[in-house]
Amino acid sequence: MRKFMFLTALALVCVMGMAVNGYADQYDLDEGINVETINYENSPLGKIGRGLINLATCWVEIPASMCRVSKKNDPAVGISLGTAEGVCNTLLRGATGVYDTVTFVVPEYDKPVMQPEYALTSADKAFKEYLW
Repeated sequence: MRKFMFLTALALVCVMGMAVNGYADQYDLDEGINVETINYENSPLGKIGRGLINLATCWVEIPASMCRVSKKNDPAVGISLGTAEGVCNTLLRGATGVYDTVTFVVPEYDKPVMQPEYALTSADKAFKEYLW
């Protein structure tokens, strides 16, 4: 088991190294790299970060959907129908998080599968619209 975990970690480090090296090839290394000029959002690190954040916060889609449906109808419908819609959105957001996490080395780093890009952005907008 330890050997498997070691080989998995080693493979992940190699893949991360290849992804970061491929991204860094577009910079002139003789002049050095200014860390402040690198756009991490459009890199493999940004894609894996988006995937992990969406995996961790996908459950926020449930209360966000409840707020959206409650605003359109009434709170009773928001609790029942909003919960069902939120569970579907949670599963979809989690699936996109898994996709971004697994395929973080594949280009098109700045094209999120689901809009808005993060579950927390969706929830923040829904809560503000419902409460204010």
